Amino acid sequence: MQSEIYIAIDAFRLVSEPQTSGAFMVSEIVREIGQNPAIKQITLLVPRKPGADFLFNDLLSVEKVNFIFPEKPHIPEKNFRSNIQWIQFTIPKLLKTCKSPI
Repeated sequence: MQSEIYIAIDAFRLVSEPQTSGAFMVSEIVREIGQNPAIKQITLLVPRKPGADFLFNDLLSVEKVNFIFPEKPHIPEKNFRSNIQWIQFTIPKLLKTCKSPI
């Protein structure tokens, strides 16, 4: 019996640093693991809603991929304190709102 796999990824680089290799690595990993039939859902945690200039629009249309972002936009790339707030406070809150069994 094959188990169902649900994955959550801190994908802040997709919206905060879209031109970096980190953002491209996240997008490629999501595309690649999304092809595995055992994976039922990939939840991407981002600090704010992707805007009109979002470089990875193809990820928005992938059925297994779900974006979650806080009501109040965060800017983790602003400074060290904002980054720590994103990692230690915002991500855990976002994970509690997931509808999947992550």
